[in-house]
Order: sequence, then structure tokens, then C-alpha cells
Amino acid sequence: MKKMLFSAAVLSTVLFAACKKDKRYEANGGQTQLAYTLQVENLSTGTQQRSTAGNIVWTSGFANPVKIKFEAKQQDSKLEYEAKNVGQIDLFAPNAIEFGSFVLSPGTYKEIELKMYFSKHNSEPALQLNGLYTGNNVTVPIMLLVDASFDIKTEQKDVVIDNGMSYVAVTTLDLAAYTSDVSENMWTSADLTNGVIIISNNSNKNIYDRILNNIRDKKHKCHFHHH
Repeated sequence: MKKMLFSAAVLSTVLFAACKKDKRYEANGGQTQLAYTLQVENLSTGTQQRSTAGNIVWTSGFANPVKIKFEAKQQDSKLEYEAKNVGQIDLFAPNAIEFGSFVLSPGTYKEIELKMYFSKHNSEPALQLNGLYTGNNVTVPIMLLVDASFDIKTEQKDVVIDNGMSYVAVTTLDLAAYTSDVSENMWTSADLTNGVIIISNNSNKNIYDRILNNIRDKKHKCHFHHH
């Protein structure tokens, strides 16, 4: 699997826009006050699945977010900020990679909705996870390849942006939850390709469809903190 860190070259492709009362503006200058990161948690499924269904330990992976949207209310205005072309994110990097930065004016933002849109980029899938599956005392490599486009949404009630401060919105991907309802029979019946359990639109599609639905339907978590 390729691991690609977010580069300064990719940053140059980020576009910024804001919408107020259905009017769209460009963000001109100023300090970047809000950026995004993705975190992964629950890398082992053993805590959420029956032991007889086996266990997955995810060890590496990346995602391709192509668009980030920030929607909120401030006073009597509805605001919308959007960033595009943010590039590939190594989900297992030692330090979380920031992307999709916005310039926000200080104040209280209410009813915040954060959306991330993911899509295949060139030959790379929208999401790829690699790990090891253990079942019936046998351990084999496993790979999840999501070529389909998808989005995830998080919501936050109120966030106060102070003047001159920088913030990070951290969205958490619960990897154990994505496979929590895959049955023992589905795992034991999974096909192997060159000794690897490949979960994709073309291989073990019954598991793939269930995982993709879980990714799309799950209520993801997000929290804000000072940079």
C-alpha cells in the first residue's frame, strides 16, 4: 500500500469560498483559524464483535477526501465554507495531517455541520485499510478497498472562535464499527485472492456492501480544539 503524506504542493490546490444568506464570497487573506484532521480509533474489532466471528487488527490505510464543507449559523446569517482538492491522507501517520483550512471571523457558530466527501483519485481508492484477520486459529492479511464515492457528516452544537486563535476540527473514524455486523459465516465464507481477504466491489461484495453502508450511515464524532 502506498502511504502518501499531505504535501505543500497539494495545499496550493485548496480553494476557499463562503456563503452568507445565499450569497457567495471568496475568503480574502487573514489568519487560517480552522483546519481539519482525520483520526482512526478502535483499530481492533475484538472489543465489539463476538470472538467466534474472528478479529481484525487494522495496521495502515489512507483516505482521499476531495471536498470539505463547513456549515453553521452566526447571528442571523447562514454560513458555508468549502475547500476542494485536498489530496490523500495517511490515516495512520504518527502526527495527524491537517487539511481543508478555512478563514473564519471570530464569534459564536451555532448548529455546525461538517461534511467530508471522499472519492477515488486516479488509481487510488477513496478509502483503503490494510490489516490482519484472525479466525479459527488462522491469521491472514485483509484489505478493504472502497472505490465508491461517499461522504461522512458530523454535527456540533456551538463553537466559539476567538480572535487570533487557530482551531482544529478532528473527525474520528471508528474502524471497529464498520465491520461490527459482519457475521461469522460471512467471514468464514470469504474468498481469498493470493492468500489475502480482499473486500471490494469486485471481491467479497456482500461484506463490502455492508461495510460501505456502515461507513455512510454511521454518526461520526468530531471535536474542536485549539491548534
